[in-house]
Amino acid sequence: MANNNRIFYAIQQVAIGQDPENTYQVLKGVQSVSMTTTFNLEQAFQLGQLEIYENIEGVPSIEMTINRLLDGTALAYVLCAGSYANADSLVTASKNTFMARLGIWDEEDNPNGVGGTSNPVTQVSLSGCVLSSVSYTFGVDGNFTEEVSITATDKAWYGTLLLLVVGQIHILLLMLILQMMILQILLAVSKEENI
Repeated sequence: MANNNRIFYAIQQVAIGQDPENTYQVLKGVQSVSMTTTFNLEQAFQLGQLEIYENIEGVPSIEMTINRLLDGTALAYVLCAGSYANADSLVTASKNTFMARLGIWDEEDNPNGVGGTSNPVTQVSLSGCVLSSVSYTFGVDGNFTEEVSITATDKAWYGTLLLLVVGQIHILLLMLILQMMILQILLAVSKEENI
């Protein structure tokens, strides 16, 4: 039987928080989240060569777009701005820096969706975020929605799966080092016996 590796909405959660405070507020009514990372490369050439001499990496550009229902809870725009006072001015709101996180939980631990005090299996954290765009849709035949786009230059993935893989790599390296040490000892002993 085929293994069904899927991620469904009930185990994902988005939160926004201010940089120095390290407290996050979970966004309610989120319908979709998308994230793209663009690496800016500058090609350097050398005289007398046809090939590229070096690809110089610039600062990556990360964009996260969040689409949510307007359900009476705090607006994503206000959370990105940092406060209602900052949200009154577009200039002040766009200068505020904050952090955004997207967490993914294990569906077996949380069969009814995200909740409780458990930590996510995997999460991505964006720091140094600024608000790049906000739009509202007030359709006559559907839900009212808010869409915010966030731009950042730093993204880090954390999770138990990643730690497990790193831990396994460390164990393999330790085993390899031990095997090399044993081999060196055996070679030294055999040289002494030949003398």
